[in-house]
Amino acid sequence: MKGWEIFVHSVRLVFANLEVAFKLSLVPYALSGLAFVFLGAQATAVINQGSHTAMMATDASLWTGFLIYLVISIIAALWIAVSWHRFVLLEEYPTSWFPAFHGGPIMAYFGRGLLLGVLIIAVLFVVSLVLGLLLFWTGAFGAAVVGVSGFAAAAYIFYRLCPILPSAAIDQPMTMGDAWKATANNGGTIGVLVIVLIISSLVVQLPSQIGGTDSVIGVAYSLVVGWFLMLIGVSVLTTFYGHFVEGRIID
Repeated sequence: MKGWEIFVHSVRLVFANLEVAFKLSLVPYALSGLAFVFLGAQATAVINQGSHTAMMATDASLWTGFLIYLVISIIAALWIAVSWHRFVLLEEYPTSWFPAFHGGPIMAYFGRGLLLGVLIIAVLFVVSLVLGLLLFWTGAFGAAVVGVSGFAAAAYIFYRLCPILPSAAIDQPMTMGDAWKATANNGGTIGVLVIVLIISSLVVQLPSQIGGTDSVIGVAYSLVVGWFLMLIGVSVLTTFYGHFVEGRIID
């Protein structure tokens, strides 16, 4: 049950270092939140309507603001991820409530993440195409098989190669081949981990789904949950690198 152990260890990392977690993430997360409120909220509401006509009728300046919000949110997420990796793996503690901005590692992290994303999209395309051609005659069942299989393949590829991300954050870049070798023979571990992550995410988000996000309490809860899930996700990547690449023990 190493997948469960990795999850528990990652959660423990966050709870055992809450003050550090706040110092490393509060400013970037707040910047992302403010960008959403002032630049992304209206466009997001239009998108959620699902109306192509409404989207086409929306002023171009709204989409410009939305694009700026996306850029800010991506930079904030990378800032937090790199800072957390460096804290756990290099014991690089924050010296103030404004975390250090490591431009080089952040750019390297973005590049590796983009490369990994392109690879996963290619795998999804191939899996969907092949299974779609084989199962097109089965209707809804075939569509479900294609969806589940595509997700499983994407998750497997991602976690087999995910060590390239923390390695970029700590200035110890590794190739995809090296990451693939380091995480070999861990299909079951990845399967258990993904299932646990999905279930835990659904459980912690359930209260906001039931109560809605229109109230101040609902919005606050969603923000806290979003922050928590983000850090857990980054901690899982950190644990993968620490355990499979550096040989650290999962306690």
